[in-house]
Amino acid sequence: METEESFPFYKTAFVLVVLAIIWFFRETIIYNSYKKYFAWISNKITENVKEGLKDEKTRLFQVLHDYKDQQEKNLTILEVGSGAAPNLSFYPANTKVVCLEPNQHNDSYANENIKKEGNSISVDFVHGYAEALPFENETFDIVVCTLVLCSVEDMKKCLQEIKRVLRQGGKYVFLEHVGYENKKSWAWTLQCVMNPLHRVLFDGCETHRDTETYIMAAGFSDFSVNRFTHKPFPSWIRPCISGFATK
Repeated sequence: METEESFPFYKTAFVLVVLAIIWFFRETIIYNSYKKYFAWISNKITENVKEGLKDEKTRLFQVLHDYKDQQEKNLTILEVGSGAAPNLSFYPANTKVVCLEPNQHNDSYANENIKKEGNSISVDFVHGYAEALPFENETFDIVVCTLVLCSVEDMKKCLQEIKRVLRQGGKYVFLEHVGYENKKSWAWTLQCVMNPLHRVLFDGCETHRDTETYIMAAGFSDFSVNRFTHKPFPSWIRPCISGFATK
């Protein structure tokens, strides 16, 4: 009888010890593994969509070349959420770029892309978050954000930080997937249905954010936006916006 009562106790104790070990090492066991997975899958996605977005990015990043000509100097650019650094080929020559990325597992993929480009751009990597940019006020001529605001925890704070680190007259250049405009359409409903799963699989990425409204409310002096549909994307993240805003 005593043996029968003691067995469940030891069994329960063993389970609790295992759970405690998993909890103690959760950063390396779960979180770190997930970040590695997301860096890998986001790099694969970037490779697949890079060509499809080439025309739109070429048009969009012409703003950087025009601004460089106006300023008659080499630019200092901050790219927020740079990932595998797929935008470098669109930047003007002799640009100094600071790539801010929270996931350190993207560094190796970004370095591979830098070697492929082989241009005259200078690149530095900084690990940090968009809501708390580790830079002084008015540090950059340009801030670039592509497919990032869908995932940040606080979009309003992120935009405040972007505006803070921009020099007066500087440009915020963006490209984001957003929610459908018609909130009564089947497409909007699909976005809502897919959102929970999409957040889990893609590091908090939301399918239906009203990003344009947030950018317009951020207090920039000038705002230009182009709404387009990127058909290679799944239908629940197909509507996109791109454009720029001036501090």
